[in-house]
Amino acid sequence: MKKIFYYICAVTMALSIVSCGGKGKNDAKNDGSKVSSVSGNTSSGDVSSGNSSSANVAAADTSTVEAGDANWFMAQTEKAPVKSVTASSELVEAKFAGKFLYPPINILDGDFKNTWCESVDGDGIGEAVTIEFEEPVSFDEIQVVNGFATDESWEINNRIKTLQITQVAGKHYQRKDYELQDGIKDWQSIKFEYPQTAQTIELAIKDVYKGTQYEDTCLDDVRLLYRGNEIPFTGVEKLKKIQEENSRAMLNSDFESKFKALFKKCANVDDPFIYLVIDGGNERGCVMKVDTEDGKFNLVDFDFCEFLPSDIDEEVVKEKNLTDFADRMSKSNYTRIALVEDGPGLSEYSIGNCKIYEKSRLSYVNTTVAKLVSVDGNIVTINGVKYTVVPSAETFVAYLPMYPM
Repeated sequence: MKKIFYYICAVTMALSIVSCGGKGKNDAKNDGSKVSSVSGNTSSGDVSSGNSSSANVAAADTSTVEAGDANWFMAQTEKAPVKSVTASSELVEAKFAGKFLYPPINILDGDFKNTWCESVDGDGIGEAVTIEFEEPVSFDEIQVVNGFATDESWEINNRIKTLQITQVAGKHYQRKDYELQDGIKDWQSIKFEYPQTAQTIELAIKDVYKGTQYEDTCLDDVRLLYRGNEIPFTGVEKLKKIQEENSRAMLNSDFESKFKALFKKCANVDDPFIYLVIDGGNERGCVMKVDTEDGKFNLVDFDFCEFLPSDIDEEVVKEKNLTDFADRMSKSNYTRIALVEDGPGLSEYSIGNCKIYEKSRLSYVNTTVAKLVSVDGNIVTINGVKYTVVPSAETFVAYLPMYPM
């Protein structure tokens, strides 16, 4: 196997790492299993810390406080609708021809025989998985299965020793380190005294227990609970199918050359945009822009958009405040207009193997998500949705402030 954050109502917060036992649903109580000493380094304005009978939490360094606790809010606890699960790296083993796959979605499938594994040189310190939900979720416990929890793969691969968890929901965030136990091929619990709320959760490797044979660090499974009840993830099977297909494509991919060729073929030199319309439709799509100065090829923008025809109805022009754009369209050869919400422009993009990475700054926290991409001629598949390239010479892009998509 080759390289594979409740508004704080008091001044204490107790967390415990326990072995929960059992592979199925359980009441997540401390059933007498060994309780570890939990040490944490908090970077948040929402959490103070102290000691409880079952955990030792390091005092927060007030110099690192960056966000106010008034930003916390209670969300729903019924379900965790998954929008995306992305990783900073992912192991792909060419010698097994895609038989064994390690995409990040594996940490949400409840199957200990599947795992996520990073793929960078060394122990994968700093590598992370980011889970994004369709809406905020509140919980009071996170459980994880560390390592690759099968008898034959457990000891030979790295397990996570220190896990950094970053939780973001609107302007609220929390970042804290937790020390996991080694030798437990089952659920370990991180319990919170008060409910936590997140729409994005990042799980990052900060330290490892060394494997006997490989430097690959694995994380097998994650689940959220509230008052002892598991909060079910939804949308996992669809994402799993897309990610497994993407993982196989990574095996023999010349994605970067195909992606560059697409721009060379379809974009204008003076207007380096490429426009994609959802296959079989003509109203929704996306716009990508590259910078090719000095012989470099950098993806500088990626936006989802709405397409309108050149003969825009007057009512639509007024409704969407498109008078200036409509005048320009009438005096040109453009046949369509791409409407893009002009956001703060704080994202940075990079191209990976069958992936487009987007790094953003959210509420004092850097987050990275990935779009899964494949190119087949003029067909571009993004996160499982097929798009068709449309002629850039016939398309005009209009950036509108906070356009309601």
